[in-house]
Amino acid sequence: MSARLLPSVTPLKNLKTLTQTRLLRCSQKATFKTAPTSSGFASPVLKAGQTVDGSYVKGTINDPTTFPPPNKAHGSIHWTFERSVAASLIPLTTAALVSSQNPILDGVLGVVLVAHSHMGFDQIVIDYLPKRKFAIINPIAKWSLRALTCGVLVGVYQFNTHDIGMSLIMNILAAQY
Repeated sequence: MSARLLPSVTPLKNLKTLTQTRLLRCSQKATFKTAPTSSGFASPVLKAGQTVDGSYVKGTINDPTTFPPPNKAHGSIHWTFERSVAASLIPLTTAALVSSQNPILDGVLGVVLVAHSHMGFDQIVIDYLPKRKFAIINPIAKWSLRALTCGVLVGVYQFNTHDIGMSLIMNILAAQY
């Protein structure tokens, strides 16, 4: 029994002719034609040799980025308000723990606690769902947070007026731990 090798690749014949035909195919120019639009308007596709009247990009790449004008409501005043709300929770919580039931203290503590929570969750939405990246989810998350905050304020009001109140619940929780 003799082993016979089968050629896996057929030998190239006329290599010169083969390369010349491939070069001819690559060097042929393709012509592109645009069909007229059915609506009668001009086609937005540029044809060869046409230029755009104006630049799509305004300015050059070396122009500085434009920043919005400074606004204290989004800067120092906003930061000071957030810090003062956070700092006011310490004496309010302490006063609620050492005093007896007081409806004014319950109301102030409920509003400040909900405002502090709302501002914290709003920063989470701003940081982790930026508007430029999540154009649809960002407004949904912000409005959901606002609706939930309103619901929590109604719940805190109901809890303070029809139930035991914030100061008494804090005293009960502090006594358990």
